[in-house]
Amino acid sequence: DVMSAAGGEFLAAFFTAAYIAGATGSALTSQASVSRILYSMGRDGVLPRRFFGRLSARFRTPARATLVVSVVSLLAIVIDLGLLAEMISFGALIAFSVVNLSVIKHYYVDRKERAANRLLSNLVLLFVGFALTVWLWTNLSGSTFVVGGLWMFGGVILLAIVTRGFRQRA
Repeated sequence: DVMSAAGGEFLAAFFTAAYIAGATGSALTSQASVSRILYSMGRDGVLPRRFFGRLSARFRTPARATLVVSVVSLLAIVIDLGLLAEMISFGALIAFSVVNLSVIKHYYVDRKERAANRLLSNLVLLFVGFALTVWLWTNLSGSTFVVGGLWMFGGVILLAIVTRGFRQRA
């Protein structure tokens, strides 16, 4: 509507076509990268190697992993897109939180870099980043935490199986 009001039907059609092309390109890039991650996990034995850890002989791509990602992506047809967006945010916020805490542990705890000139970058800014990420979590719905928690629980179970009860490295 805004494009129609600003530049007429041509601008609205052009904007819609550009939006669809951009969304399609983004989706294909995401699917390709996720299938490569699944392939790497299969190759390393974290996921079933016989299924995920093989490349297509013809194309040298992880065809099976791509097929799985494509099928999961089709769930967007039936899943509420708001919940799906929140799930993506849930995963990203967990990753950002863990990165901040990991860097604090690496520099402040393990390497004991506690000099006054490093305190701001090794502790304060990272803790502020972690706190802001936790604050962003407060904007997610309760159902996001339920679904995200179940997804995380499944990941912990898979990790327990792969590491034989957390006795081996993944």
